[in-house]
Amino acid sequence: MQLQPDEIKNENLKHYKLIIAKIRMEISDREKEIPATDVIRRREIEIQEEREKEEREDWA
Repeated sequence: MQLQPDEIKNENLKHYKLIIAKIRMEISDREKEIPATDVIRRREIEIQEEREKEEREDWA
């Protein structure tokens, strides 16, 4: 049994919609990871600044 052009189009459309949904989920997951990375980076900067401040106080 051969698929008609409309049926092929519908099958392709389902396939592409599935791919798009997977990509959107992956993007969403990555967006959720970014804020955590920013928080960690900010904390690392704060720790570095605290160390530098302590070193300056030790020299004074």
